[in-house]
Amino acid sequence: MVEPTFPIRVMVLRVDGVARGAAVVAAVVCVGCSGAAVSPRAAPTSSAITSSASSSSPSLAPTPIGPNKTRTSAGPSGPVRPASASFVSASDGWVLGSRDCGRLQCVRLLRTTDGGRSWRLLPNPPFPLPQRFDVTPGQSASTIRFATARVGWAFGPALWVTRDGGLTWRRDTTFGSRSDQAVNQIRALETAAGRVWAVVHFGEGNGCTALEQASVASGRWTPVKGVGGCGAGLGEVSLSLAGNRGWLMFETAGWFYYRLTPAGWRSRQMPCQQSSTSPDDPVHAGVAGSSDGLVAIECAGTGAAGQSRKRIYVSQDGGQKFSQTQPPQMSAGDDVLLALAGTRIITATWSAASWIVTRDHNGKTRTALQANDGGAGWRDLGLTTPQQGFVIDGASPPGLAIYMTNDGGNTWSKVRV
Repeated sequence: MVEPTFPIRVMVLRVDGVARGAAVVAAVVCVGCSGAAVSPRAAPTSSAITSSASSSSPSLAPTPIGPNKTRTSAGPSGPVRPASASFVSASDGWVLGSRDCGRLQCVRLLRTTDGGRSWRLLPNPPFPLPQRFDVTPGQSASTIRFATARVGWAFGPALWVTRDGGLTWRRDTTFGSRSDQAVNQIRALETAAGRVWAVVHFGEGNGCTALEQASVASGRWTPVKGVGGCGAGLGEVSLSLAGNRGWLMFETAGWFYYRLTPAGWRSRQMPCQQSSTSPDDPVHAGVAGSSDGLVAIECAGTGAAGQSRKRIYVSQDGGQKFSQTQPPQMSAGDDVLLALAGTRIITATWSAASWIVTRDHNGKTRTALQANDGGAGWRDLGLTTPQQGFVIDGASPPGLAIYMTNDGGNTWSKVRV
């Protein structure tokens, strides 16, 4: 596969019991449910859609029948509710989600080879989606990332790997450098240029944070020296890769920022570095970069009434030096997801509702999509090409949805899977 020369995606996670906006489905899992065929859907149109969502939860307690399995009284019905998506080209992608199994939920994995026009069900994954307020998540996974048409991972908090396009999965516990400590959470994972990188939080108490890497071909993990540390809990994580470049930010007793250079990962000071006195301390932050060296960092500081003070910094040299695009502005929402479409910055935020906002190179902003979902938030915002991208609306079932753009984020269409 020819590696894209543009940002693939960026991930931001929170630790608040359940990650806000992470679309963690409060559902029990039926691994063995049989699935009906999925009929082809109409191609996404290029018009922005405003959607609404509501919440529902199972009323029937599950009866365990084995590891990661739950007994159900009926077969699956209704559409799949997306929880995560991953594309390796404009045409080839996957969606992980859930579908009704009577009064319960079944995990589903679907694949498209025509850019989302039609989807086919793959065999049911052997892992469950995390359940809300689950303090012992065990083997569950909430997010998928594919490197090629065959190799991909499901993670958060456990780690699973497939090498046949999602037909079969096996548990990956090969973090050999951490054999003396239990790996508790895979907090972020991205892949580019034949390599995969994962942010790991492990150990007892506040534990330790580490960055590990592996070749896509071999899958053998090794630690990255000088990144991470021990003695503090792990807050937000933002990881972005593009070609041979990469950027990582995470919060643990303060914010840390690293950039991937030919000599490896190097620590840099964040342009919106947290301090103990500034009223604009970054409460949330996200980073996105491209292989040509354009990098954007957005920091959301203190705020009130559903708004926060936000600043955007841009670098033209791969993330060494940044300049602030404009004075701090109060705007709706506080959480931060970022992606780049050429020189256009795409931000995702949420408060009373959820918004996708674009910002051009002149600083002009425009709301490209509003989802009236009560501020459920977004996940998996990313562009596969400079024109085609996707984002998951994080509303609780039955409102989970995937939106796609084919014009660089200007307009978005809801896609049914």
